[in-house]
Amino acid sequence: MACLRDIDCLADKTSWQSAGGLACESLIEDQALYSARWTDGLTESKFSRVALQAPTYKSFRLLGDEVEFQNGFGAWQRMRYTCEYDPINELALTVQVIPFN
Repeated sequence: MACLRDIDCLADKTSWQSAGGLACESLIEDQALYSARWTDGLTESKFSRVALQAPTYKSFRLLGDEVEFQNGFGAWQRMRYTCEYDPINELALTVQVIPFN
């Protein structure tokens, strides 16, 4: 729990970030009205940044921009997303997806 107050400690917890990424991935895809496709490479992470969630420090937020959503006309638009993850209870709490500008 104390590790959630320290970004360096959190960065060392790659298993937390991996579990968070897996939990958040499908929730992000579910936000697409039609189709979603990931643009990250095979060895790249879908989440390029991690942020602590103050004031409780019981969760962290994963951020990225490696997904595209298809619209009703078939065009793809790059999206930016965040996902709040609770590593203690191993749950994705909230997801937000907005167009990348």
